[in-house]
Amino acid sequence: ACAKEHDGKTIATTGYLRAPFEALCRPGPGAGSRTCSFDLRDKPEGEARLSLNIELGAGANRVDEAKLKARQGAAAVAASDGKFLAEKAQIRVTGALHAVPNALKPEETICWLDVAKIERR
Repeated sequence: ACAKEHDGKTIATTGYLRAPFEALCRPGPGAGSRTCSFDLRDKPEGEARLSLNIELGAGANRVDEAKLKARQGAAAVAASDGKFLAEKAQIRVTGALHAVPNALKPEETICWLDVAKIERR
């Protein structure tokens, strides 16, 4: 998924959801929005394959602020059915992919997905 030619395109990919950093959230692209970072991995204990930005808020496809503050990791994320996921849950995510060259290592590409939809697998 992490290829320069996919930059700006909407893609869907599957993997395991992990919360590597507790409460790593920052201002999002929309006015007043905030997004939180999660990892998507090929295996539950594998290396991060793609960074996911999931919007903070209430309801489906969002990160619940109270659960995040309680350090519940991936369990703070609600799937498209509105129910919360488990740590290391297998999911399918759909969203806009961003791929930019790494300024420090030009041969590497830095990728992240702005998540629009999260489905259980």
